[in-house]
Amino acid sequence: MAPDPFAAEERLLQELDHVARRVRAALTRPMTPGQRLALADDLLDLRRRIRAAQAALRTAIRGTSAANAAANAYRRTGLLRR
Repeated sequence: MAPDPFAAEERLLQELDHVARRVRAALTRPMTPGQRLALADDLLDLRRRIRAAQAALRTAIRGTSAANAAANAYRRTGLLRR
């Protein structure tokens, strides 16, 4: 059975909240170059995983005929990109 894309999304959102708290904390105190690099690396990795989850969800949605009709409607309104 395929993993639940919504569970993965929830984990990513929780991690995004965690990283956002780290960024807010980092803005209130001095950081070493190594700490800044580690935070930037975490942000880039999270961004990559969010994009991968979006692509997987987009693929899953496009896999059904009813979803295809809905996706076409969203595409016409400009709310969904290919």
